Order: sequence, then structure tokens, then C-alpha cells
Amino acid sequence: MPFTKTDLAKEIETQRETDPEFRRAWDERREEYRLIGEMVKLRNRRKLRKRSKRRDRQKARQELY
Repeated sequence: MPFTKTDLAKEIETQRETDPEFRRAWDERREEYRLIGEMVKLRNRRKLRKRSKRRDRQKARQELY
């Protein structure tokens, strides 16, 4: 039995068009994933700021000694 190539985006779109329950569930999850992505971006930015502040403090300490 050979493997078949599947266009996942096309399959999802077909399911969304034919099954209202699938469409509702898919749309809800997409919104959820979008919000999670925004949270990750904010955390990463915050982490970068903390690292740069930490680096600045370390440099200041080194200059004192």
C-alpha cells in the first residue's frame, strides 16, 4: 500500500465547508492558538529585556572593580 500525498490545508477547508460542527471547533481553536502565540511573543520580549538589564548590571559591577 503506497503512501499518498495529501494537501492538508485543502482537506481542512473541505471539512470546514461541509461540517458546521468541525468549522465551529476549528475556528475556536484558531483563535485560541492566536492568543497563545501573542502570549509567547510577550514572554520572549520580556525575557530579552531581563537579559539585557542583567547584562548592563554585570557590566556596571565590572567597571566598579
